[in-house]
Amino acid sequence: MVSAQASGMGPRRRLAAAMTDTFGRIHNYLRISLTERCNLRCRYCMPPEGVPLTPAPELLTATEIVRLSRIFVDNGVNKIRLTGGEPLLRSDFDRIAGALVTLSGLYVEERSEGRRGGAEKWR
Repeated sequence: MVSAQASGMGPRRRLAAAMTDTFGRIHNYLRISLTERCNLRCRYCMPPEGVPLTPAPELLTATEIVRLSRIFVDNGVNKIRLTGGEPLLRSDFDRIAGALVTLSGLYVEERSEGRRGGAEKWR
């Protein structure tokens, strides 16, 4: 197998190839889970005894999320969904959403437990 670099493919074509599934569909959207935390306590995902959560130092920072998002947008992604247990519980949600909506040609949507949030606030 020839690597993308050896084949002369540029970064955009490598990403397009990487984001093409086995049915030939190119995925131009990204889902970013901002947090595992949720205040709804649904039985199916948050039992009474709780669940182990990822330690904060292991989570992406707001700066890292925006940087990764910019890389994906520069390579063809035009929609990002901010998801997670309850994304609005993340203390820097406003900062992240505010930075993402400034990326050219990007649609940002916040989703939490099937309810739409207010990413429009940052447009």
